[in-house]
Amino acid sequence: VRRLLQLVPKQYTFDYFSFRGMRESAPQGRPEGRTFPPTKSKRQLSAAFVDAPYLNNHVTIVFIRTVGIDDLQDDEVEYNSDRIAKMIRSFLIKLERPGYECQEDNGVWMLAFHSLGSAIHFGSHLVAKLEESKALLSVKVGIQTGTFTSMGPHAVTGRADYFGPVVNRAARIAASSTVGEVLVGIPKNELSLVDPPRVRNIEVEYKGTESFKGVNIEMAMFSCRPRPGSDVSSKHNNRPRLLKKL
Repeated sequence: VRRLLQLVPKQYTFDYFSFRGMRESAPQGRPEGRTFPPTKSKRQLSAAFVDAPYLNNHVTIVFIRTVGIDDLQDDEVEYNSDRIAKMIRSFLIKLERPGYECQEDNGVWMLAFHSLGSAIHFGSHLVAKLEESKALLSVKVGIQTGTFTSMGPHAVTGRADYFGPVVNRAARIAASSTVGEVLVGIPKNELSLVDPPRVRNIEVEYKGTESFKGVNIEMAMFSCRPRPGSDVSSKHNNRPRLLKKL
């Protein structure tokens, strides 16, 4: 089984699109309409819609840009693209709080995480494993955390789709990162509000501030890479020195 669908009577459904921009305030943090608990399985391949981050309108968005596809022979593209896809989906579900795959388009992935620490841990683990396996394809990773304007199911795929500046910023950050780099951008005026994540065996370098096209604020940029010879596959539990006084 590749995908499970839950069918409910019309009176129990919930139209997310009509409530975009409004904060969910259902009891126990669950939105109205999510009447039945999600199906759980030890063989679950990916997080379901009900697992997508949504509480307090906060999310950490990650964009992954696959590098090297144009350099492959035609008969190599499908195999190597599938290899990265399987790796990404496997790592997402294995996190302590699973990450969520929003969409993928021609090697560009949009993912959502419950915390900045989980996103950094995921990105660093992916980069390390690709380098370790001498994969023909590599990645550039951009991360931004913040509040979303609205969230609802994609009209075609049904997967959770996020809207707001946090999405555009993460995409711009990924585009500006270098190959094998996990680049985190934090609005300069919000540095004091961000709780430094706990991530193990990660080297963090402050790269200065940068302004991106379509982003009207200065972003403080932090480059995260796995520490040479370290294992970043274990759960994140150490604080990196992510935030510095500017």
